[in-house]
Amino acid sequence: LAATADELRLIGIEAEKAMMAATGGVNTHRGAIFALGLALNAGYGQGYFPDNKRVMQKRLAEIARAIIDKQLKDRKLSKSALSKSAARAIALEGYRPLFRDWLPYFRSLKGDSLALQKTLLRIMASLEDSCVLHRAGAAKALELRKAAGETSADEKALARLCSLCEAEGISPGGAADMLSLTIFIDSILK
Repeated sequence: LAATADELRLIGIEAEKAMMAATGGVNTHRGAIFALGLALNAGYGQGYFPDNKRVMQKRLAEIARAIIDKQLKDRKLSKSALSKSAARAIALEGYRPLFRDWLPYFRSLKGDSLALQKTLLRIMASLEDSCVLHRAGAAKALELRKAAGETSADEKALARLCSLCEAEGISPGGAADMLSLTIFIDSILK
């Protein structure tokens, strides 16, 4: 059976502790732990029905809502912090952009050797990435989204985007987490 919201949250906390110990206290995977934990639970809970995207999206939203409601109730999360969290907002809607855009796009690139790169750029172009916002601010985050949207098939634009990220110390970790989730959901829903 699928884990309860409390069980899943505790599993996530243990995974975060292990990550922090392994990385010397650097948050390298917290978003991925959260998103993939939800997806594992949602997939297991639905019995791996083939290509049932609607059920999977609904289940992801339900699990996220249960976890976040519990955090609010236990005062481990404030409503103010919730309103500022793009990562939680996208989880609460069941990762709608993943099912409407990123997954279909990723699947359309089957056989393309640059499928992962192109999908990452598409995600970067549309995601309000908390990692980028915290490291670079809103103006740079917008600049990065715009640059990613112009980059997909243009090698020079890709080089400029990479230079921007390196010069500003920007790491689109949220987009990387969503790429991982997209790949995982694709594998579950085959």
